[in-house]
Amino acid sequence: MESQSSETPLATLSLNIPAFNTTNTKSWFVQIQALFDAKRITSQRTRYCYLVEKLPADIVEEVMDLLENVPDDNPYDRLKEAILKRTGASNEAMLHNLFTQVELGDRTPSHLLRHMRTLLGDNKMSENIMRSLWLDKLPTTTTQILAPMTEETQTEKLADIADQIHESFRSCRVNSIQPQPAQQRDREFNDLKSTVERLSIQLQGLLQKDRQYPRDKCPGYRKRSFSRGRTDNRNQKDEICYYHKRFGPEARRCTHPCSFNNANAGN
Repeated sequence: MESQSSETPLATLSLNIPAFNTTNTKSWFVQIQALFDAKRITSQRTRYCYLVEKLPADIVEEVMDLLENVPDDNPYDRLKEAILKRTGASNEAMLHNLFTQVELGDRTPSHLLRHMRTLLGDNKMSENIMRSLWLDKLPTTTTQILAPMTEETQTEKLADIADQIHESFRSCRVNSIQPQPAQQRDREFNDLKSTVERLSIQLQGLLQKDRQYPRDKCPGYRKRSFSRGRTDNRNQKDEICYYHKRFGPEARRCTHPCSFNNANAGN
């Protein structure tokens, strides 16, 4: 008891616990646990007292049985468990929120992605499904630019690019609120258009990188000139192909049409 009483005044002067978070109780307990660890507050009784002090009235009513009769063993842990179980959002509720209520709002696309992963909690979900849910909550203009990206691209990398696109459009919207001459609005619109085009080119480069091999380096590739194509369309009956023109009877190849063999027979 003496060690606890000597610990309390020091903790009272230096510990500043944030207000209770009704939106995400689990994350709030993570915060105060970090504070307890930083200040080396290990006493279950001291932690319990700090916790009770920060509980709002509606939460107090939910755990009144543990407040009127303080548990002898691990009072903080037992109170924490009761709060999470009785007032914290269930996994089903968090998933429902993930599918229906989450919106981009004032968040950046990457912040939205992190928030959705937090709501997912310990539940398992395919990365492709999470990616699809996240993209559905982004503005149409952003998803259209991101559309060429393949499934192999990491979702976090997509989020970084989406942040750049989001910031470009946000800057344009902010500037459009202020009265501006038509010439300046046109210039800002062109700047935004250039930014979008640049991002699109970057995306195309990511898609093509390490996937394309120059066609003129491929074995058996032969460029076809336009002049050659026009010559073929003339349908000249007495035309001699390139190989027989150059090598005569020693030519080992021949392309149609070619009258070399017929001319040889006539001679």
